[in-house]
Amino acid sequence: MRPWSASQVFAVRAGLPERYQAVTDVGAGCGLRQGEIFGLSVDSIGDLGWLYVRQ
Repeated sequence: MRPWSASQVFAVRAGLPERYQAVTDVGAGCGLRQGEIFGLSVDSIGDLGWLYVRQ
């Protein structure tokens, strides 16, 4: 498995509606899977900016 290049990630992000563009940021930047991304809530972000995957 090879991760997407930055240009691929940005191309996919640009092709998504604005409300879904953060999905690529969390997927590529934090390595989350689809189910983890869609299960995120505001409570998942800690005081220091840490992302906690609890689902």
